Amino acid sequence: MFHGLHCLNSVRLALEAAFNVSSPFAHQFFEAPDSFGHLQHCLTYLRQSLLCAADATLETESEHTPGGVAGNGVAHMCRDPSGNTEMLVRSL
Repeated sequence: MFHGLHCLNSVRLALEAAFNVSSPFAHQFFEAPDSFGHLQHCLTYLRQSLLCAADATLETESEHTPGGVAGNGVAHMCRDPSGNTEMLVRSL
């Protein structure tokens, strides 16, 4: 879970750097060695995480999103992440 959050933040920073070159993250991202390789790793990790924890909840078509789904109003069963947090705290 924590690795996934790290990767999601890395993707966020890369997008910010790409779309806002005056961002303090732009120089840091583009100058870092192997930043693109790390971003590729993170996207692969996130893809695998999504496939591993696949949510098979059916979502109906949205009349406000032609040909697509909005996901609004559909109950999804989430896992409780507190066990992961407790385990991390105990290991420190």
